[in-house]
Amino acid sequence: VSGLSIATTALSDGLYHWRVRSVNAYGAVSPWSTVRTFIVDTVPPTAPTVLSPLNNAVLSTTRPVFTVTSVATANAYRYDVATDPDFNSLLLQDQVSLTTTLTLTPSILPMPLDQGTYYVRVQARDAAGNWSEESAPRRFVVSLLTSPTDNIFYQVVNTQVVTFSWAAYGVTGVNYTLEIARDQMFTDIVLSRLQTTTSYTLPVANALPHGNYFWRVLVNGLVPPVEATRRLTVSPFPPPVPVVLTPAANWITNQNQPNFVWAPVNYAATSVTYEIQLDNQSNFSSPEFSQSNITNTSVAVDFNLPDGMYYWRVRSTNAFGLSSAWSASRVLTIDTAPPPVPVLNSPLNNASLTTLRPSLSWLASVGSVRYQVQLSHSNSFDRPFVANVTSISYTLPADLNNQSYWWRVRAIDAAGNVSEWSTPRRFIAQSPAGSATLTCRSVVPSLTLSWERISWATNYQYELAVAPTFDAMALVLSENLTGNPDMPFVTIEGLANARYFWRVRAQASNGVWGAWSVVASCSVDAP
Repeated sequence: VSGLSIATTALSDGLYHWRVRSVNAYGAVSPWSTVRTFIVDTVPPTAPTVLSPLNNAVLSTTRPVFTVTSVATANAYRYDVATDPDFNSLLLQDQVSLTTTLTLTPSILPMPLDQGTYYVRVQARDAAGNWSEESAPRRFVVSLLTSPTDNIFYQVVNTQVVTFSWAAYGVTGVNYTLEIARDQMFTDIVLSRLQTTTSYTLPVANALPHGNYFWRVLVNGLVPPVEATRRLTVSPFPPPVPVVLTPAANWITNQNQPNFVWAPVNYAATSVTYEIQLDNQSNFSSPEFSQSNITNTSVAVDFNLPDGMYYWRVRSTNAFGLSSAWSASRVLTIDTAPPPVPVLNSPLNNASLTTLRPSLSWLASVGSVRYQVQLSHSNSFDRPFVANVTSISYTLPADLNNQSYWWRVRAIDAAGNVSEWSTPRRFIAQSPAGSATLTCRSVVPSLTLSWERISWATNYQYELAVAPTFDAMALVLSENLTGNPDMPFVTIEGLANARYFWRVRAQASNGVWGAWSVVASCSVDAP
């Protein structure tokens, strides 16, 4: 090499050693120079993370402290502070914001920050001069306001005297203008106060009446952005906690768009709206359904909720936005899955029975709370006799006819879901030896009931049942025949095949009922 320097080809990252010696025109060489070493390092350090200020923090100082996480290979950090998220309007020069520490102290700022929104990001540099990627930016707001806190409520009868305070701007010789307005854009200002101190207490004459207010402080007349304003409310005391009505506690339903109802609160101070929350977590951390500003006392979910357990609660809010405590939460369960189909047990299919009052039984269906039994002369179950029971067996309340019968059962769970019908079975009912003959048989699905007229009757009442006990489970019809005292009969259409029991009584003009008649019975055995 004839020159005093040489450029190598690109070297891989690593540790290198180098030396030099001279050669004359005759080929004589000098000894080698002292060996030197150097490192090639092209790998940038990892990006640091901004620790403070926190993202979206509101700071009451115009000279904040910026700190970042330590990067192992870094020997310096560069801080960028700007008024826009793209960092086009940097407030710090590179040489000013470069530091070997993890903290950028307030004194580095050339001037205090005006009230407003700012963004900060950081890069790390290692000993080889490699720069890391820029950290994720942090947004923060500078607002001098300190008291009262944002969105505070003063609960008073009529008016409230408030003391306003704020932090100093950070340099001497400035003045402050306190402004209070009824709107966030400060077009309706109720007070404007110029002073050099950093607090002001409203005199009694200027006490704030009920209402929502916004306040801000101007430094040397500079209007801050909306982010540097605060809201306060002077309100009557909060409305009462609503009393929830329906659904009842621990309600189970198959309706996945439930309706919620609560009682109106008694609150004369202002108008009231309501807010509801519905969540599958008891702490209401992420409501599946929430709605506010409800003016009536009920609301329905307007989409299908998945099956599961839910918690719901309600609170009331007055016209100034002050809310009551939440009501105690209630639990409801939505279950749209039908229970398993019951399996019939006895009698066996096509069994011949020497009784006209057989007992039917089936296996329990998991999750069911009641069952519905159908009995018919045909496997199409036209005009069936229907019974609802809570057990897994049912004994016919009255004698059947000497006929073939088909029967089947379905299950119903606590939510009201209904299973499919079981596979039907057939049995033949036969009279036992020595049984009495049953009278009255109708071969059409209707019965005409008639009785002797009572001279003083103004009204009749009859009852029709499938058992002579006339209890709630057996009762089919109970009807008053007001206005027909001279027509002592009634025809009942569309009856299922079964044996029916009936009785009648008369009512006098003074409302007193006479005694029940003797109980009569008749079988409907229509084809």
